[in-house]
Amino acid sequence: MRIAICEDEKIFQDVILEYLKPYLLEKSGLSIEVFSCGEDLLEKYSLGVRFDLIFLDVEMKKITGVEVGQTIKKIDNAVILIFITSYAQYVRNAFSINAFQYLLKPVMREVFDEEFDRALNSYKKMKFKYQIKYNNETNYIEVKDIVYIETLGRHLRVVTLDNSYEYVGNIGTEGKKLVEYGFVHCHQGYLVNMQYIFKPGNGEFILTNREKIPISKHMKNEVLSKYNKYISGCCL
Repeated sequence: MRIAICEDEKIFQDVILEYLKPYLLEKSGLSIEVFSCGEDLLEKYSLGVRFDLIFLDVEMKKITGVEVGQTIKKIDNAVILIFITSYAQYVRNAFSINAFQYLLKPVMREVFDEEFDRALNSYKKMKFKYQIKYNNETNYIEVKDIVYIETLGRHLRVVTLDNSYEYVGNIGTEGKKLVEYGFVHCHQGYLVNMQYIFKPGNGEFILTNREKIPISKHMKNEVLSKYNKYISGCCL
């Protein structure tokens, strides 16, 4: 798991690093990189570097953490963003880009540990590999890369941001498998990964890639309730 800390005050950089020390000792797979401004973090992304989790200060000098987060989400929608700030008024902006959490300074260790453990669990779920079989060929796709699954005749089609795969399966059965990974069965022919929902529209979900997925009329209230709970769970 690659972690970035983007914070322009060293005192708060040191606090987060101190809180992360026990996890570094326990989990050898963690790596941390520290940035003092959003520009440096965005430059890393422009070079192809990616992080799984970013602790992002909101109030930075030239470019705000929310602006940095918006840009990064466009590049990698699956990244886990945890905003850290002294001002609660920015929480609405954090909601708008599906931030994972919003922590107020000074961050207490108990709160940090609780949210970091939750982020680790979310990361593990996103790395879960979904298996599809078709014509004696087996493919494995990380659930974080699946945008939606649709019924295609007698088969199913899983759609990622840059590819699609046809396979044999039942959408109801697959929905039961994927519900714990943030998928919602919004229509008899569609399963949607809620991390890729940009916003609900009129009888449809508008996705971050601008595709539109229908919401069944008789499932609408239940589906929107699940989506609202998902959003609330991402940023509290």
